[in-house]
Amino acid sequence: MAKLKIEYYKLNFTIKNQLVINEPDNDTELKNKFWEKIINEANKYIKNEESEYLIIDDSDNFIEFLESNDDYVFGILGKSDEVTKDILKRIKNKENLDVSGLFLEKYNYFYVKKDNFAINVIRNSSSPGFKRPFNIFLNNLKLDRIEYVNVTRVLDENINHKIKRMENLLSLSFIFDEGSNLADNFLSLNDVFNISNSNLYKASVNVRFKNEVISPQLESFLLSEDRIKSDFKKFEIEADGQDGQETLELVGRWLTKSIDIELEDKDLINDNLSKIKEALEKSFIN
Repeated sequence: MAKLKIEYYKLNFTIKNQLVINEPDNDTELKNKFWEKIINEANKYIKNEESEYLIIDDSDNFIEFLESNDDYVFGILGKSDEVTKDILKRIKNKENLDVSGLFLEKYNYFYVKKDNFAINVIRNSSSPGFKRPFNIFLNNLKLDRIEYVNVTRVLDENINHKIKRMENLLSLSFIFDEGSNLADNFLSLNDVFNISNSNLYKASVNVRFKNEVISPQLESFLLSEDRIKSDFKKFEIEADGQDGQETLELVGRWLTKSIDIELEDKDLINDNLSKIKEALEKSFIN
């Protein structure tokens, strides 16, 4: 059993008369033509006609297309970094030989559905963000009638309902900077370290709890959307409740899910693609 974090995205595109198309029934012909361009580009790399990877914008970011057909595209978006040695680090193999030319890849799996241009991503926190590199790829494929293509995160419309069903707090993770009201109210650096709060630039706090019941006061705070967006750059809560374990990000209020899937850790390590693809297929919300 593996616990995966799924992020939800959608694809929007704008034609030159400024009409935004993001609904399945709008301008079917245009969307079909655009999908055909995506498939044709993906198949170049699946068949290894030019290269195994699509390099994004002359950077270390890449897309590896694993499968594509009339209904979906399944692949990897990641970053490749050369493993280099330095003063306190050596690179060896089992024979204890000095080796070079090794690369470390950190990546996300993604699955794009044609019928509604929904995109689900298995997120790797150490890999590059999904949205910007994939937007670059899509905008290089634009049709003449399309002005701009944009991948956006899906908002969680039920986030307040989920907060109200949380019962036991597991962790808080938040970031605030010098412009936040918390710069003076939350931290008193002078009392502990004899350091002035006026020089604070950014603070990142991670707290885990053993058995903390969510009080009405905390629930009220978590529901105060304007205050959280004003004071925090990031605010993530993990809690158990009536709907199981939930992780919510309360600044962007993006839709994410932590899903337990019949997938062993070795499947992720060994790239068991059939199980990973199935996990993504089942994670879509109807």
